[in-house]
Amino acid sequence: MTGPKAVILRINGIKNVKLVNSNSQFEIAREFDRSRIVISDVLELNDNYLRVTGQLMESVAYAAGYETARHVENGEWALGE
Repeated sequence: MTGPKAVILRINGIKNVKLVNSNSQFEIAREFDRSRIVISDVLELNDNYLRVTGQLMESVAYAAGYETARHVENGEWALGE
């Protein structure tokens, strides 16, 4: 499968939207504190779409204040394939 060569992600209208990054019912969901986030462009020269997806998910989790993203292991999206 041929993956993307460049991915650009912009998310608008998310101020006060909550992101749940855990299976734990005890962890409080975190809100985005701005209405727009711009994720760094991902330029990937190989066809590893799981790594590209992992990078995007990590960036979204960071924007909400999490240290890591759920379902990302060793920099790759772990729910693929």
